[in-house]
Amino acid sequence: MKKMIALLLVLALVGCSTFVTIRTDPKNAQLSINDEPKGKTPFYGDLSDGLFARYLCRIEAPGYKPLYVQLSKELKWGAFIAGWFFYVPWLWASGPRPFYSFELQQE
Repeated sequence: MKKMIALLLVLALVGCSTFVTIRTDPKNAQLSINDEPKGKTPFYGDLSDGLFARYLCRIEAPGYKPLYVQLSKELKWGAFIAGWFFYVPWLWASGPRPFYSFELQQE
């Protein structure tokens, strides 16, 4: 029983994440996620699968209109199924998709 409680505590504190790739056309566009600069595209990084996590992106490049987009989420089946046995994994049952591609419009 103690091992089960320790496992649930670790899951609650650590959570899960998805390794995400964001590509743009044109390349080397400036990317911000939730108003935090992430550098130029393509972007490779981990984003939390937290149930309430939202990712609002701003993508900008010279000569192109800025693009504002919210990253869509998908169901994480492993966490969803584990949630039937341990409630805590449901907190990470949805998260960002692993790949996004956006095309900016010229001004």
